[in-house]
Formats: sequence, structure tokens, C-alpha cells
Amino acid sequence: MNRGRGSRRRLTPSDITRLMEETRQQIARNLDISPDRIRYGPLENNRPGRLNTQGDHWQIHYRGQWKELPWHHDGPLQVTREHVKKWHGNPAG
Repeated sequence: MNRGRGSRRRLTPSDITRLMEETRQQIARNLDISPDRIRYGPLENNRPGRLNTQGDHWQIHYRGQWKELPWHHDGPLQVTREHVKKWHGNPAG
């Protein structure tokens, strides 16, 4: 019985690049911002994330700086503008 082994094709580097770009575009649409304000990569000085996570992170250009995109238990596509304000503080409130 084949339990799915061998039936899935491996993602190629170009597949991963395409998926990351689609994700970046969707995060930007969800936040109603330019996709140029979203990126994926190491945090400044390779510091850990807010939840002490290591490696690459989704980031948002917020208040003139690149900052970690807030963490959401259902993934980055679920982050809202309200999450960003709460995560990084709201100067108006």
C-alpha cells in the first residue's frame, strides 16, 4: 500500500521563491500597505526575535524602522494592523 510516499514532488528553489513572494504580497494586502514594507530575512544584527526565536523572520517597515512582524499562532497571513500596533506600541494610545 502506497501511503503517499513518492507521490509528492519536492519544492524547487524557484517554487520556494514564488511561495515566499506570494506570501509577502498577501501579508501586505492584509495590512493594506505596500509590499515594499514587508520582507523576510534575519533581524538586525542577527538578534533573536521577540519570542526568542532565531533565524529569518517576517519583518515590517514600521515607524521608519524594520521591525519583526508580530507573531500569530495561525501564521503571518493572520496578522492585522491592530496586532502590529499592539506588538510595537501605539504612539497615539
